[in-house]
Amino acid sequence: MLKTGQNQVKGILPVTVNSAVGNQTRSGNVSGQGKAIGFIGIGNMGGFMAANLVKAGHSVTVADANADAVKAFVNANAGAKAADSLSALAASSEIVITMLPQIDVVKAVLFGDGGDCLMDGLSEGKMLVDMSS
Repeated sequence: MLKTGQNQVKGILPVTVNSAVGNQTRSGNVSGQGKAIGFIGIGNMGGFMAANLVKAGHSVTVADANADAVKAFVNANAGAKAADSLSALAASSEIVITMLPQIDVVKAVLFGDGGDCLMDGLSEGKMLVDMSS
């Protein structure tokens, strides 16, 4: 159960839920053009969502476990970029979105297993949105 304010999500990260989710964040208007967005998981659902962000004029950098999917996405969506690493994706993005298949994959992407991870590139003021199933 989420309420406005600080909460723990499955004991992983504290999050702040804004009463105007989708309209305002600490850094400004989410609906404005030109946000730097990192998108991880460009499969059946994530690929379409990331493509719509590119079409809306955002700078989108993508990552996926399937390198062929990343290459196909970048080739099909002018302006999209492939991430060099998860930490670089996080460092260069104002908003990071994950669309991953299960919690174990989300944890590995966020915290790594001794390797590259989002937490190494995230810093204060960035937004992390987990839309995983």
